[in-house]
Amino acid sequence: MRLTVYADFNCPFSALANHRLTLLEQADPSFEVDLRAVEHAPRLPPDGKAMVGKRRDAMVDEVAEVLELATPADGDVDLPIPDALPNTAALCEAYATSPSPELRRQLFATVWGTAAATAPITAEGSARKAGWQREFETWDEQVVPSLVFADGTVVPGKDALHRLAEMLT
Repeated sequence: MRLTVYADFNCPFSALANHRLTLLEQADPSFEVDLRAVEHAPRLPPDGKAMVGKRRDAMVDEVAEVLELATPADGDVDLPIPDALPNTAALCEAYATSPSPELRRQLFATVWGTAAATAPITAEGSARKAGWQREFETWDEQVVPSLVFADGTVVPGKDALHRLAEMLT
């Protein structure tokens, strides 16, 4: 099975989608993910926003909402609140330069864990990322994560997470 997924590395809902995609890939090596990294908050400053005060409280609530969506099939899901919510333009371009499950996992861990990302950016990756972003911006509902099935059906947000959970069981 091949699944296209639009996600942003700084979105906790996308982080849960990444967790589920990883479990699906581990369970079935023939499962293919075409992750398209997009910025759902492109107006974040280049150096991100510190997660303090009301902004941190809002992120704590959002992460709690995401963790409530976890099922027994997910196993342990941990999403520590980052010190800063990064602008993901460079992460998306780095991923688009060399998209792979390993790099996808590393970049999510960079935002939601303790990993440090090192990935080059190329003109090809920048062009690929721009194409993904343009496509994403044509949708009526620009929500991450969004799944796109082979027939073109787009399933956004929490519905996408529920579909991934169904696929795990």
